[in-house]
Amino acid sequence: MYRVTEEEVRKKYKHFTERRMPFEDNIVEVLASKNINYSDRWDFLKSIYLITSKGYYLTYKDICGPNSHCQDEEQPYDVFLDGVIKCAYCYAFNVELEETLHYIHRLLSVGKICVNNFYIRRQKYEGHYTFTFTVPWYSWIPEESRNN
Repeated sequence: MYRVTEEEVRKKYKHFTERRMPFEDNIVEVLASKNINYSDRWDFLKSIYLITSKGYYLTYKDICGPNSHCQDEEQPYDVFLDGVIKCAYCYAFNVELEETLHYIHRLLSVGKICVNNFYIRRQKYEGHYTFTFTVPWYSWIPEESRNN
């Protein structure tokens, strides 16, 4: 199983913040960080890279970290991703790294991620990003913004 460094990911993919907002996309690949041991399961699982179909990457910290604001009244992607990571924590104990990444990808591929930057000025969440889960046949954003 090939593992990547942050530098290798940055050379091959763009960070999601370089994309026009709002957007939605599918996670098509899950890459493992070279810097974290697989035996350190929580750290390892929270260090993966999520690659979108349009060639951008996101991390667990991007979605569940201090610069995100997932709204509970909608379908927050941080809850979805955190649940996937918790499931993978148990699963990873019994299987090899490659199978764990495949398992995470299978779970993430049941929906799409919708990303927007928080636009209300002078609010405590200004500059943060919102991440919403959506099923493949529905969209939270207008059609003209889906393929940007």
